[in-house]
Amino acid sequence: MLPLALSRTEKNGGNCVRTRVGIELTPVASRIVEVVDRGRMWRTPGSGSSVVSFGVCPAPEADLDDALESLRGKAAAVVVWGTASEHRQVEVHIASYERMRAEALRTLADDGMPTRGVGADIAPAGPADGVRMPVVVSAASAKQMAEALQPLTDAGIRLRTVMTPAAALAAIARSRRTFSVPDTTEAYVALDNTLTCVALIRNGALVAAHELAWGFLDDGDRDRQPRRREEIAARLGDELAELFKTSSGAGRVTQLCICGGLPELRSTTLPLMERFDVEVEILDSLSGIDEGSLSQQADEFRERVSELRIAWVAAADWTTINLLRPNRRRASHAALSRAAVVAGVAAGLGSGWSITRTDSSSVAAASSATTRPVSTRPAPMRTAVDALALAAPPTLPSEASPAATAGTSLAKEEPTPLAAPDPPPIKQEPIVARFEPPSIEEIRERVLAPAPAPIHAEPPPIRHEPPAAARRVVREVMPRRVQLSAQQQPPPPPLRPASDAQPFDAALSSILFSADRQLAIIDGRVVGRGDAVRDATVVEISAGVVLLRDSQGRLRRLSTGGAGR
Repeated sequence: MLPLALSRTEKNGGNCVRTRVGIELTPVASRIVEVVDRGRMWRTPGSGSSVVSFGVCPAPEADLDDALESLRGKAAAVVVWGTASEHRQVEVHIASYERMRAEALRTLADDGMPTRGVGADIAPAGPADGVRMPVVVSAASAKQMAEALQPLTDAGIRLRTVMTPAAALAAIARSRRTFSVPDTTEAYVALDNTLTCVALIRNGALVAAHELAWGFLDDGDRDRQPRRREEIAARLGDELAELFKTSSGAGRVTQLCICGGLPELRSTTLPLMERFDVEVEILDSLSGIDEGSLSQQADEFRERVSELRIAWVAAADWTTINLLRPNRRRASHAALSRAAVVAGVAAGLGSGWSITRTDSSSVAAASSATTRPVSTRPAPMRTAVDALALAAPPTLPSEASPAATAGTSLAKEEPTPLAAPDPPPIKQEPIVARFEPPSIEEIRERVLAPAPAPIHAEPPPIRHEPPAAARRVVREVMPRRVQLSAQQQPPPPPLRPASDAQPFDAALSSILFSADRQLAIIDGRVVGRGDAVRDATVVEISAGVVLLRDSQGRLRRLSTGGAGR
């Protein structure tokens, strides 16, 4: 077992650095590589992913539990060996991710492959023709995957990505695009202790793959010694020949790349070169990898780089296949639906509360207008008293006496009710102060009920104010409704014109633009509004331009005539 010293962050000079973890799970061993998380910005010429720690743990040993425990709380990308899987290219109609995935699975089912109880994901395999596009569909047994991943979830590791060995080989091919010839087919081989995976890759996309139930260790040997190099080369050649035959439509293979933990792996290259007449390369170089942070363990990592290649590519996040993607999208949609329901209920309660407050304020204003003096302007006592006498209802007890309507006697004597009146109701606002929020049932009945009759249509018997006072009440109530509606619906901020956006460094293959669907293929991946592309997010897709917002908030532009990355 190699030492494994993994931490949440590496502290250099007081700076905390985020890291990514890649784990390769095989029946006999687990390989772990941790690299510095720089997003996709490190994929610039002359730079590489910085490895901060690595380890190899035999599966039966108890030290594996300690190694996994040290990764508690971290997000990891995992490659799982030994599950029943299928990888194939199919053509689907351009639509949402869910619809394209469902169509791809129906195609596999029509070909006789069982699709119930599998975890599946799709990824673009080439440019679209405007209506249909080729995709790679990767499917694996969901039950076997869950059993293999259970120790990781028990250890508290957060699973970010799950893939098959074939998908990992496709990710290795994507990381080596600068060394491959465009529009050519390459074969990749991962040779493990007890299992082997062979895959055909074209332009970074998986064409076909087989996972074989034998490795470089001899199953018949009690001590599990490695097989002879000639036997390994012969069996591997037969499997490759069968794969080439069944995938003849992919074209002639121009290069063969091999990685794995077999000692002296280069000794198998010569027989394969003579049999297939192709260049054979062992992936034991440090191309794209920076091991400077390992210090004393750098030499050990260089010797095992071919064995750790799959765990490294998982940590470096080169893959386009993630078997957890469908579940995550469903969970995200469910969370958004629940949030929409909560927002709708909150908006309904807020609207009901606003309506109730407005109605209560209207009633309070009308009631106060009935009980308060009609005019507050300075005027002679005789004029004010005459106005009150004319406006008062004849049935009120205080005005039953003839002396109440005698203007001369009231002008000479200061009436007690006017000299020391009670506090005006408009200042006390007893109705609004004692108002309590209604229940949800009352609000629902109020919102769903037909519009009530206007408050001032039929004034109660005690209201006999002049028409001018009623018009003032209406003018005081109506602006409140208009103001509340204007505050609840602020205008959306204007979008900056595309001419102000800066160019974005990515490869835009094509744009599908219609009234109900706006999609684009960027860096070989189908994206829509809100999807992440490198370090930016797609904000708008038009007929010829894709607008993105980078991590610094700047508007970036991709057009169909722009250069790729």
